[in-house]
Amino acid sequence: NTISINKSLKLTPGLRLESIISEVDGKFNNANPQNETAFKDTKKRTIPLFGIGLEYKFKATNIYGNISQAYRPVLFSEITTVNSTDVIDPDLKDASGYNAELGYRGLVSDYLNFDISFFYLKYNDKIGTIRKFISDDPSQNTYQFRTNLGHAIHKGIEAYIDLDILKLLMPKHKS
Repeated sequence: NTISINKSLKLTPGLRLESIISEVDGKFNNANPQNETAFKDTKKRTIPLFGIGLEYKFKATNIYGNISQAYRPVLFSEITTVNSTDVIDPDLKDASGYNAELGYRGLVSDYLNFDISFFYLKYNDKIGTIRKFISDDPSQNTYQFRTNLGHAIHKGIEAYIDLDILKLLMPKHKS
């Protein structure tokens, strides 16, 4: 729901409830009975995610801002291995974070429509794979270790401009 504070200012709160059940029951490497591995697991979680948006309207333009939480569960492909030498971190966690943006958009006369915004995305507990050495000697064998690598931050600018050249050059022309 959008809540109008006054004629120009609007507030939009949000809540999303994610209820996730991940189940796996099966066998891996069943082409070779000696390497066959039974796998059975169930993981349940309920995650509330909050967000809020603000918008301030001028005559033909407005300023807006939003911030919302993000969540990404561990995927089945991240807890299983293709190679028997790969190792999965037993403490592998779901990823979380948030996304924020601040922007300015509107219509200039009837020939120019625009939207420019700045965004900031923080991603915690990013899941990835690193190569680990079996011994202190780097020439020895290595294995792949899938774990939470750390945090990632993405920031940038998004812009959209739509210019109707016919309306600009010939204001009475309908395109």
